[in-house]
Amino acid sequence: MSSGLRIANLTTACVFGLLLTAGGVLAQAPAAPDGTKSRDIQLKRRESSNPTDIKIPRGYAVVIGVSEYQKIDPAQNLAFPVSDAQSFYRALISQNGGGLPAENVHLLTGQNATLGNIRHEIEVWLPSVAKDSDTVVVYFAGHGLSAGKRGYLAPWDVDPNSFDTTAYPMDTLASVLADKVHANWKMIVVDACHSGKVMPGSTAESLNRQVGKASKGLLTFTATREREESFEDPKLGAGAGLFTYFLVQGLQGNADKPPCDGFITADELIDYVEKNVSQYASGRNRSQHPTALGDFDGSVALGRSTVCPSPVTSTAQDSGSLVVEVNMDGVDVYLDGKLVKKINKNTPLSIPGLAGGSHVIVGVHEGYDPDTKEVVVLPGVKKGVSLRIRYASEHPKKAQALLDRGEALLYHRSSSLNVAAIYSKSRQTNDDLKKAREFFEAALKEDPRFAKAAYDLGQTCTLLSDSKAALAAYKEALHIDPSYVEARVQYAGQLIETGEAAQAVSELNEAARLEPRNDEVLAQLARAYLDDDAWQEAAKAAQSALAIRDSNEEAVLWRGVAYRQLAAAEKNPPARAQLSGHARDDFQRFLKMTNFSSPIYSQA
Repeated sequence: MSSGLRIANLTTACVFGLLLTAGGVLAQAPAAPDGTKSRDIQLKRRESSNPTDIKIPRGYAVVIGVSEYQKIDPAQNLAFPVSDAQSFYRALISQNGGGLPAENVHLLTGQNATLGNIRHEIEVWLPSVAKDSDTVVVYFAGHGLSAGKRGYLAPWDVDPNSFDTTAYPMDTLASVLADKVHANWKMIVVDACHSGKVMPGSTAESLNRQVGKASKGLLTFTATREREESFEDPKLGAGAGLFTYFLVQGLQGNADKPPCDGFITADELIDYVEKNVSQYASGRNRSQHPTALGDFDGSVALGRSTVCPSPVTSTAQDSGSLVVEVNMDGVDVYLDGKLVKKINKNTPLSIPGLAGGSHVIVGVHEGYDPDTKEVVVLPGVKKGVSLRIRYASEHPKKAQALLDRGEALLYHRSSSLNVAAIYSKSRQTNDDLKKAREFFEAALKEDPRFAKAAYDLGQTCTLLSDSKAALAAYKEALHIDPSYVEARVQYAGQLIETGEAAQAVSELNEAARLEPRNDEVLAQLARAYLDDDAWQEAAKAAQSALAIRDSNEEAVLWRGVAYRQLAAAEKNPPARAQLSGHARDDFQRFLKMTNFSSPIYSQA
């Protein structure tokens, strides 16, 4: 289609829903004058509390995404569920978003999203951690199946020939959250496309009925009205379902209405998603209207925001959009410091749903100076932005000479997070490092756009134990070049050393997004998760690193540490013994790989 949208037909319609338990009842539509009564359930919002009393409750989440299936015809695989789940996960753990600790969010994607793992996370883990005052989120993106009046979510290992025993029933999910998970607010985000070709007899209406049935006692936020089509757009950001895209955009701050108070409330998020999905679809001659049903306190805070509209838009009710074009292929486009997508010169990038006010757009291409534009987004206005990558990254000779002199004094270690490097003897003196620092500072003064000089300055300050200066230097390197993965990894390392593990996790997730096949990044992500007490996520990150390069000794070590922590928390003796055995094997393997001996690890 000319619009670039891929529309689901009536037999492959996608059902998107956000269901929140708020401990209330759903209001039924009043009787009509003739005595008839609508079967629709109307939205009943409780009176909002004082906005100055807003605070975000503690939360836990399970995020699931499946694009490709083990036993389903490959022709029925989906495009965006895994990336949508990852986007929602990043939004939940971002400080400018849901603000949840990484250890409180468990991510299952692809082959890890088996029926057994899904059951464990929802039916065992969530009930064991959630308390009455908490918020609980369950997100699923993938295929949905339905038969008769019962709907199912399809895990990676679902068997279409026996889906009633290999898929996860929606009514089971609803009953577990209602009866076993003790939390004040419960959210289920379902982004499930189902297909009659996958399971004969599946229809949009039957799955909608099941979602509606599961919505008793819940606030339901669905992507469409009854019988409307839902769609996804490969040109929207990096490609996404409309509902999930705007849900993430809103949670990351764009839903914060003037006056900007720094919080995203339920009312704000719902209004933002409803308006932007319908406007975006309408602009492409399509009809899609998210609908909210339920009984809830609209002032409950669901996320934090640092996006504040400028005074010129202080009374604006609508968001605006940007269309970014570039002059060469392979340009990474960043919006307010976050990577949106790599685009080519003939494929403009649409970024809708932006809060009114000032935003910074940066185009980055390796080997060239980045182009930065600050633009003001106006409500209801689509604004074009042209990024021009023109100049090769050639630095003044004096700046380059200063860098070379500094690097001659600087002994490079592969990473400030490298375990063996911590105990290795430095070949520089403090005087050498202080001189190197002066050279790098002088190089930056000569050329403020010299990202390598900022990076080397960070390395030097790290070795001089000046954490504050190192953080500032790495941050400057990333400001100059947001795609500088090594700088992002080292910045995360300093964050870990200064006790900011949660922020380090966020930075390393971004680095992994930039270079998903970089095993060193994934190994450092495992380390960050460990410092953030997210043992399961640490083990998964380390395993992902080893799947790419089996000889990554740091990944072996961090996986062993994660297994040891999981064993300490495990109550089942056989499972605890198995985890302890895995930890012991990894520690022994690490020692053989590195010839490294330390009392810290030899006792394991």
